[in-house]
Amino acid sequence: MANVLAVNALVLLLVFLACTPIVDSAEFADQTSDGANEEIPHLGKLPGKILTSLYTWPGGSHDQQIAALGSALADKGHVLHLLGNNLPRDEKLISSFKASDVIYYKSPFTAEDVLKEEAYIKSVAEKSGAGPHLIMRTQKHTSDDCRALFTDIATLARLKNEAYDLMITNVFFPCDVLLAHYLNIPFIGVTTTHEYPTFRKSLYGYPAELSYVPETFFGATDKMTFMQRVQNVFQHLLFSHVLPPILLRDFVQIQKDFDINPDSSLPCMMGKAALWLGYSDLSLDYPRPSMPNFVPVGGMALSAAKALDTELEEFVQGSDNHGVIVYSLGCKIYTFGNPQIVENFAKAFSRLPQRVIWRYDGDQPTNLGNNTKLMKWIPQNDLLGHSKTRLFIGHGGRNGVYEALYHGIPMILTPLMAHDQWDNAARVVSKGMGLQLDSKMITEENVFEAISEVLSNKRYQEEVSHYSAILRDLPPAKEQAIFWIEHVLKFGGEHLRAHVFELNCIQYYLIDVGLFLILLATVFIYILRYICGLCCSVCKRCLKRNDLFKHSKND
Repeated sequence: MANVLAVNALVLLLVFLACTPIVDSAEFADQTSDGANEEIPHLGKLPGKILTSLYTWPGGSHDQQIAALGSALADKGHVLHLLGNNLPRDEKLISSFKASDVIYYKSPFTAEDVLKEEAYIKSVAEKSGAGPHLIMRTQKHTSDDCRALFTDIATLARLKNEAYDLMITNVFFPCDVLLAHYLNIPFIGVTTTHEYPTFRKSLYGYPAELSYVPETFFGATDKMTFMQRVQNVFQHLLFSHVLPPILLRDFVQIQKDFDINPDSSLPCMMGKAALWLGYSDLSLDYPRPSMPNFVPVGGMALSAAKALDTELEEFVQGSDNHGVIVYSLGCKIYTFGNPQIVENFAKAFSRLPQRVIWRYDGDQPTNLGNNTKLMKWIPQNDLLGHSKTRLFIGHGGRNGVYEALYHGIPMILTPLMAHDQWDNAARVVSKGMGLQLDSKMITEENVFEAISEVLSNKRYQEEVSHYSAILRDLPPAKEQAIFWIEHVLKFGGEHLRAHVFELNCIQYYLIDVGLFLILLATVFIYILRYICGLCCSVCKRCLKRNDLFKHSKND
């Protein structure tokens, strides 16, 4: 018995030691400090005074999606202030926020630094694709910019004096979270995809179901083979337990240097969001467990297509019944830097009966066909919503995928850099809405064959039309986002957060309960064994007495 109890005690100790370092810190961080137990204020006032921010580098899908949310809030009468560094930005994008005030702080970078970084990202994306090294490089730039904000005493004082009711934060990296805690205001986290390397499931409390929920950067579907599930577990360990401490370390140092909630860990501070708005929905993503404090708002930036300008409309109408193909690699990488890949696309396009509108900024390809129109900027959403558009070729960014999905346009995707591009492409392929091409193995033939397959096989159009109908049938994402933001303004978000944040590893996985049941079973077995042994001993004595009695009687 003593040996069994000793083994149980050893198992409990080993499980505790093994479990502690690998659990999401926000999920099971020590919540006993005053900073960690601070409650989000219940404001109860509408309209609210709201602060939001621009992403470190100008442009990109991050700003576009939050701009759509900001303009909707302004239309509802809320006062919106926009914070950003003083790098040159698209004035049209800034005005789309409909902010009543824009507050700038001095960036540690220059416009030349931005151009160099974009060139570097393009070269890395083409050679090896995005990976942890590119994420860490972006993290360094973002943390440097964050430190510049917290050393700008005048801007911080102005933000303090504004007395905001709420901050809407981009959680790609946690500078906004630090600022919200510095200003002592509640915040709502917005993701421009479902999940980031620094934004994990644990922050809003739902479990990681690794058997059917693929991890980020994986490009798998919800129907995984055995080896994919093995890889999914390793992906989870990497992005949930190994990378976050590395990616967050510079921000943790900023937290320490500026004495922001010193008694609370940074992941715990991120987990205190009143609400999470995730750019995801059932038409594109896979079904998965969720929590009330996570609201899917996929397609929040979508809008109806507008009429094209006269010149572009004439080009589109000139395609007759063949229609047009729209080709764009997003707002960061306008085209491939490898001239051969560009020529391969140009040759493939020249063989098509369709007309092609190609967002392109560079030297004109030698093999450009008469059916292809090059443009430095295209009204992508308006083109995808045109009745003559037959196909969208893109890099797999969420905005472009959602626009094509919304308008019911099949896709061919060539993921390049951001981690969600491979995930988006996997979803498009698994749902039968298009094909994926490896950006490092593009030839004239495989581009032409992929286009021919998607355009000739009706299955792709049928599937994308089906999921487009699902997307359009769901409650409008922008309205959902506004409703929940106003709900948090009125009541706070504490009632949306599960008790999981107050549980430690032992409690969450019911390890204590399991070991207690093992202990009870062990005691029960010991007692049963003792009783059986006692009964056997009594029986043996009785039998022995009977034998003695018989022998004595015979004598």
